[in-house]
Amino acid sequence: MRRTLVFLTIAALLGPAFAAGAAGRDRYGLMGRILSYDAEHQTVTVKVVETSIPEWANHVGKRPPREIRPGSTQVFSVQPEGSVLNRTVIRTQSGSALDNSATREGFERAVASLPDDRLLGISIAPSGKDGPDGEPTYKVMMIQIPRTLEEVMKRLDEVSVEE
Repeated sequence: MRRTLVFLTIAALLGPAFAAGAAGRDRYGLMGRILSYDAEHQTVTVKVVETSIPEWANHVGKRPPREIRPGSTQVFSVQPEGSVLNRTVIRTQSGSALDNSATREGFERAVASLPDDRLLGISIAPSGKDGPDGEPTYKVMMIQIPRTLEEVMKRLDEVSVEE
């Protein structure tokens, strides 16, 4: 009886914290193009092309909320500096990061090197901001660059030689 009471007390005290933590981990995925990067405000403008995620990018997140529709232009916040757990990461489909410096300058170089010949897999999460002061409600967690057909064929050739 006493154990049950202690457990219920702990659950009542920690339950809201766990719920808040779980809500903060929601991630959504979309396919789009980066139209611009605003270094001063730490935002990117994205043209959303698809809200369904192809199989290669299925780990970027679930389908985004309804306000993020295909054809819309969205502004998302980015965090160019800091820990890899918190900053916006730009990487290739194979997992290689375009920038490991964790600096604003490195992030700017990575954004400038994004290809414009294909859609990017973009993972977003709630920013914790309400948006009324012009702050974006979502932040970009990761931008993933898919392989081109040529890159896929080259990789298949490499794997075939290795076997």
